Amino acid sequence: MENQDNDQTRKRGRPTGKNRRPLNKEERRARNAQYERERREDMARARIELADAVGADHSISLPALISTVLNILRESSQIPSLAIHTMREQNDSLSREIQRLESSPAEKDNEK
Repeated sequence: MENQDNDQTRKRGRPTGKNRRPLNKEERRARNAQYERERREDMARARIELADAVGADHSISLPALISTVLNILRESSQIPSLAIHTMREQNDSLSREIQRLESSPAEKDNEK
């Protein structure tokens, strides 16, 4: 029976905890201001890290930074196709060289 009484008087939301009193309006505002400060600091740190990663100045605007990152990503996505093309050309050249070298000793053996 006591459980039913406890369930009915229990409030919704966060548990009150031991000796916890609700925050007043000023305390809630201060807590929210602190959360916002921390969020902004995290965003600023992430922005500086991103600027460092792409070699941009820390004072660059966020739209310019995002544009720079997008350009770098677009360029880097094209590099593998160029690298693949270059490697295929080198592979073909090496294959021709192997064929030439393989046919060369056969001709020397025939001459002997």
